[in-house]
Amino acid sequence: MLARGRGTAICYALSALLGEVILFGMDLAVNQRADGLFLYRIHDDLWFWDSDASKCVAAWKEMKQYASLVGLKFNDTKTGSACVTGTVHPELPAGDIRWGFLKFDSNKMRFAIDKDNVNTHIVELRRQLAATKSIFGCVNAYNKYIKFFVRNFGGRPAQCFGREHVFEVIDTLARIQTELFPNSGSTQGGAVG
Repeated sequence: MLARGRGTAICYALSALLGEVILFGMDLAVNQRADGLFLYRIHDDLWFWDSDASKCVAAWKEMKQYASLVGLKFNDTKTGSACVTGTVHPELPAGDIRWGFLKFDSNKMRFAIDKDNVNTHIVELRRQLAATKSIFGCVNAYNKYIKFFVRNFGGRPAQCFGREHVFEVIDTLARIQTELFPNSGSTQGGAVG
């Protein structure tokens, strides 16, 4: 059994409290150094935006400095930036803006479904369905994975994503069906067939 070198175990309330204290300090530092810019957090995702690129650059510099002071490190593969009306400032991190299966498309000025990421999960779902030994097991695996897909497409369709997003979700779910069950007839297509 391995012993923890430092810190508290993740499953305790003390861990959540200490994590919030550390991240509150970063929230406050960014707000003070970036002229009132707010740092938004969803689980382990950190977001900030402004029409003035200099505020975003100041926020990013403060986040890096704060992280180095408290011993945190950002995951470079999950760190990115985007600019809707021009080019990304060179001092901001390179990379894509992602949330679940959504990837921000600066040209379309909206979040779009990352089809490559979906394809990887279709292969995994196909493998899981093939490994089931009963109809109930197949239905259970299928339902859980489709729920996972929908949640990572942004959950229930919201007005902020627009109609185009709703149609893209429907098309992607239909594509998942046809790729999972390619030999189904048109009368009993999809999972039912």
